[in-house]
Amino acid sequence: RDELIRLYRQKGSNRKAFDIALEQSKMRGAYEDFLELGNISIETKQFDIAEVAFRKAEQLRENSWEASFNLGEIYRGAGALEEAEKAYKRSLEKTASAQAFTGLGVIAFEAEPQRLDEAIYYFRKAFDFNPQDPTYLHNFALALYKANEIDELKLVVDLAQQLLPEDTKALRDTKKLLK
Repeated sequence: RDELIRLYRQKGSNRKAFDIALEQSKMRGAYEDFLELGNISIETKQFDIAEVAFRKAEQLRENSWEASFNLGEIYRGAGALEEAEKAYKRSLEKTASAQAFTGLGVIAFEAEPQRLDEAIYYFRKAFDFNPQDPTYLHNFALALYKANEIDELKLVVDLAQQLLPEDTKALRDTKKLLK
C-alpha cells in the first residue's frame, strides 16, 4: 500500500492516494500512516482531516517533531497564529529544526505590530542551523533590514557570499537590501 500511495502521488492522483492512505491509517494505525495521511490531506485541501491525522501522529510518537511542525504549518496557513506558535514550539521541544524556527520567525515578522526582535532571533536560529539555504538567508536578512540593523545585515551578506554561489537569487535579493 505504501508503494501504491507513492505511485498515485507521483502521477498526480492525490485523491486516490488519499483514499488508500485513509484506509491504511484506519487498518494499521502507525505513526507513518497518519503523517502520510496528513500530508496528502494538505495536498487535497482537506485541512480538517490533516489536523486530525497530525494530532494522531503526535500522540503515537510524542518525541517526533514532524507532526507538530506540520500542525504549525496548517494553523499558520489558516491564520490561527497562536495555535501555530504553540505547535512550532512543541516541535522545537522535540528536535531543533530550521523549519520550526522559520515558522516562528514568520509569525513574529507578520504579526501586527511586527515583533522584529523576535523574528530576527528565530530567523538567525534557522540561518545558523543551515547557512547555505538561501531561504533562511533571505528571511534573516529581510528581518534585519526591516529592523534597520544594517551593520549586522552587511556581516550576514559577507558570510553568505562565502557560502552561496554568486548567482543565487536569494543572495542577489539580499544584496539589493544594502543599496
